[in-house]
Amino acid sequence: MPMIENDEPASSSRRQHPSKGELQKRAILDAFGDLLTKGNFLELSVADIATAAGINRSNFYFYFESKYEVLGDLVAEVWDIWIERTGGVPRRAHESIEDYHDRLTNASYSTWVDHDAIMIAGMQAVSIDADIRRRWSALLESFVREYAHQLEMDTLAGVAKPCSSDYVGLATVLNDMSINAYYQDRLVKPQASETQRMLDNLRSVAFSAAWGIDPRRRNDDCGA
Repeated sequence: MPMIENDEPASSSRRQHPSKGELQKRAILDAFGDLLTKGNFLELSVADIATAAGINRSNFYFYFESKYEVLGDLVAEVWDIWIERTGGVPRRAHESIEDYHDRLTNASYSTWVDHDAIMIAGMQAVSIDADIRRRWSALLESFVREYAHQLEMDTLAGVAKPCSSDYVGLATVLNDMSINAYYQDRLVKPQASETQRMLDNLRSVAFSAAWGIDPRRRNDDCGA
């Protein structure tokens, strides 16, 4: 009987399961995420996180320097979820301006709703910890660059008529406005009608400021 050759490295068959270290690091992230849903981020200590993760305090510091570093990793994970939900920042071929805006907004707001404890803590930590401020800013800047580029391309194509030719500045202001609105919404958790009112107003401002579209217009004749 001929032998069947296996080109897969032997080491790969031995790494079918996460290592102990990977499991412990994941336990810390999951425990911290769970604690954020139950209490104030600012009041949580490393000892609280270690206890919830089922490890001792010294083991925590083997993987993370502080609770802010754990939070930074959690925020980055949520950001990856948002990117996956959007399907990419660039406007798709034959996607209207309205559909483009709604795709990005629906992905953003649903991600905030599903991971509000992490995102609220991230917003609160930005003013306290320099490293998480740097990481948060880097994530936002990557989106702003792509959004500003799309706005510039649509302007050159005659599709958009923004209120400013400073595309990056305009994209930054609109993005900051949306993030702060989402933050307040998830902090207060108002009635659904108030949330919809907030989303409708964000939509109107974006249409008017970025695209030069009358916000009262519908999808019938905008953006090819």
